[in-house]
Amino acid sequence: MSAGDRSGGRRLPKAVLAGTVAAVAGLFWLYCVFLAARSWLASDPATDPHGYALLFATVLAFPSAGVVAVTLPFVVSAGPRRTALVKFVVPVLFGVSTLMLVALATA
Repeated sequence: MSAGDRSGGRRLPKAVLAGTVAAVAGLFWLYCVFLAARSWLASDPATDPHGYALLFATVLAFPSAGVVAVTLPFVVSAGPRRTALVKFVVPVLFGVSTLMLVALATA
């Protein structure tokens, strides 16, 4: 057994834990995006009369996007795939979260 095999065995539990944390935070982020979009696009004022869904979903989207951006690279082993994943996921997360902030400002 080489040293690379042993490090791969230790990496698996860390990757599973990072994937679980990233998945939970990502689902929460998607829920925040859904709440903000539903509140902002609703034509019925009874849907979100005070705008709390838009406000809190926007505020909570940034920390959850940060958790996803930090933990997701640990799921994939180091190399070009990790770099490509980070170059795609991080701008998408923070770009959509910034659009939510714009929606909050224009509501």
